[in-house]
Amino acid sequence: MTHKATLVFPILHDKVLLSYVHKPDKVISKCLNGYGGKLKDEHENPLDRAVTELFEEVGLHAHKEDLRPVAMISFYFSENSQEPLFKVLIYILYAWHGLPQESEEMSNPTYYQIDNMPLKAMMPADQIWIPLILAGETFEGKVVFSEDGKEVISFTKNNVHPSSLSF
Repeated sequence: MTHKATLVFPILHDKVLLSYVHKPDKVISKCLNGYGGKLKDEHENPLDRAVTELFEEVGLHAHKEDLRPVAMISFYFSENSQEPLFKVLIYILYAWHGLPQESEEMSNPTYYQIDNMPLKAMMPADQIWIPLILAGETFEGKVVFSEDGKEVISFTKNNVHPSSLSF
């Protein structure tokens, strides 16, 4: 079964807000990332989920209409997988209210220069695609990981118009 999720990257001028993930049972734990989570069911609006996760994880209030879709990435955890484990709809956000704060799931929210992010603190695949979206690309992508999720076997993308990015 493919899980659908959202991920938001708040941008302030030439900086992106990122935090360290604290989900001990997840491979992504202790890595820098944006803010998001799985949709609760097939009928949930991804924009609603993105706004909710942004508030729960870093305390920022956003309006759905301010979220700009920039990528849809399918994540596979084996070269032989017929369907992705996750499909993630990724947004950039330029307007919000509130100040970043730590949460149970995310710590040390920090603004990083987009052209000087600590890529080695991110998951291996994120080191590839996050700089692309922050440079203005919009695409549908496919990441194939090793079964343990620690190694990127392949990354491919097709540039698309943002209006085509949806579940």
